[in-house]
Amino acid sequence: MRTIIGAYSSVSAEAAQTIAGLPALHLMLEESLVMAQLKTAEEATFLGQQIRRGQHATRKARRQFLQDLSLRESQNKWKQTTKGPTTHWFFPRFHTTWGRAATSSPIKVSILIGHGEFQCCLFRIGKSEDPTCRNCDNQENDDSIHRIYGCPAFRDQRGLLRQLTRDWPISPAEFGRLMVEEARIVEAVEQFGITE
Repeated sequence: MRTIIGAYSSVSAEAAQTIAGLPALHLMLEESLVMAQLKTAEEATFLGQQIRRGQHATRKARRQFLQDLSLRESQNKWKQTTKGPTTHWFFPRFHTTWGRAATSSPIKVSILIGHGEFQCCLFRIGKSEDPTCRNCDNQENDDSIHRIYGCPAFRDQRGLLRQLTRDWPISPAEFGRLMVEEARIVEAVEQFGITE
């Protein structure tokens, strides 16, 4: 999944799959296996549940049922994990990205995952002596959330977001949804990755 979204190897699998809009690879493989089994068998097991061939009118309906079960399982796993806190902030519900990859550029992925050219991330990996923002005096940690919602150095970029959204500041979950659905928002947000 990290390769699909173009993320750093340090990004959690859970955050990567959320950004990619895909269930875990093992769930996709199990869906395919159950679909193949039901071509010749009357029933198969998926996520502990018996699936019967005659239970759904068409193969398409059967596949949709399996995908719905995968979505529910993915949401439960996402809700329970402590990994990917920045991604969680923007996407508390996994279904926001389901089937709609939230990827397009390295800057967008960095902002949604919280990895990249942010002082707090560079500090965590030993490439900076200080996690605080170099652009402002309030000693906040420099991360994507600080840049989007608070850093005075990115006032102009926030002004563009204010113009594109009805009510700024918007909730992080609404922000995540717009990042998936609105190209104009993505273009504006990509400006937050530019520090010099």
